This record gives sequence, C-alpha cells and structure tokens, in this order.
Amino acid sequence: MKRALRRHHKQRMIARANNICNKIWYCNGVYVFSHEQLSRLADNLKPCSCDMCCNPRRSPWTTKLGKLTIQELKELEKWKSYWE
Repeated sequence: MKRALRRHHKQRMIARANNICNKIWYCNGVYVFSHEQLSRLADNLKPCSCDMCCNPRRSPWTTKLGKLTIQELKELEKWKSYWE
C-alpha cells in the first residue's frame, strides 16, 4: 500500500508540474518539457526565484529593511523612538 500511494503521489505531482510548465512555457503549440524533465521538476515545483516566490531574507534583490520580519521592524521602530 505504501508503494502504491507513493507512486500515486509522484504521478499527481508530475501532472501538476505539467500544468504549471504548460502555463508558463507553452511556446507556439509546442510543450517544452519531456516526461523525464517533468519528473525532476515534480520534486520541487518552485517555478522561479523572484521576490514573490522565494524567501525574502535570501533574495538578492531586497534591501536590508526588506529582509526584516514584521517583529524585527517593530523592534527597530521602538529603538528609533527610544533614541530620538
């Protein structure tokens, strides 16, 4: 039962990767990815590394203040008001 469930989920993720890739990289009626490539993409379906898709702390495009969490920004405001 475990093997069958694992195979079922792998096929489900391959189908999901196929849907995602066809929406993004469908060019002139031709699908860009083969089944082997979709199988590899199914393990990690993160389509890109933009600010919306990746961790903002590790993104090279965000500023230092953009990498702070809400709690850290609140603490920073407290320290700024304390020293003013």
